[in-house]
Amino acid sequence: MLRTPILTFDFLLDGHIEKRLVALSPDREAVIGTVNVQGLGRAAATVFQLFVIPEWRQRGVGRKLMETVEGLVLASGSRAVSAIVTDQGPMGFYAALGYEPMHHERGQTIVAKRLK
Repeated sequence: MLRTPILTFDFLLDGHIEKRLVALSPDREAVIGTVNVQGLGRAAATVFQLFVIPEWRQRGVGRKLMETVEGLVLASGSRAVSAIVTDQGPMGFYAALGYEPMHHERGQTIVAKRLK
């Protein structure tokens, strides 16, 4: 199991507190991934700007970030999460996590997952 710490920061966006999650390398020396989530506490939260640095991809960092996001979403009372995907490359990643394509427009695909 990947032992990368995840830090969570609150920030103010359009009058709402949102979250930024940051994955650190196991030695805590470098940021290796990040993701933002907004709309916590609403019917559905939205993930945007998920990024893992290339040398840490395919090692579980993105999965750990998304699992942490899903836990925050559930704890906030939301029951669904969507993500805005701007490149078709990550579609397999989201599909493996149970996300389904909902809408495609102007080079962006919205994927969503109902949480239990």
